[in-house]
Amino acid sequence: MLCNDMSETGFVPDKYIYTSWIAGLCKQGSLVEAFKFKNKMVRKVITPDLQTYSSLIFGLTNKGLMIEAEQVFTNMLEKGITPNYVVYDILVRVYTEQNDTVSISLVQDEMTKRGLLKETIDVNIRRL
Repeated sequence: MLCNDMSETGFVPDKYIYTSWIAGLCKQGSLVEAFKFKNKMVRKVITPDLQTYSSLIFGLTNKGLMIEAEQVFTNMLEKGITPNYVVYDILVRVYTEQNDTVSISLVQDEMTKRGLLKETIDVNIRRL
């Protein structure tokens, strides 16, 4: 494994390297490997951040694993990590594809509470 090879040469991956690997693996659809890296981060006392969780949620939703994506989202919140527009956008897109209007409404309410829905409206108005 790449990580082991790098460690043997004295290179110690940090949060940014792990997150980059996780993002790449999620884009490839290699979710098992991505979660192995996330777990390795945690074992090495490297705290996953918003980018790490965003990548995992993106990867899971692309595979249609919405329940798992929601679990990762919940875990992110429990860790005290505040979602940004990108995370909410991923969720809204999938809920839209699934015609899940209840979940869309809940996410939009949460975005409004966090001041993120206004940002979306402002951006769209400026584009006009």
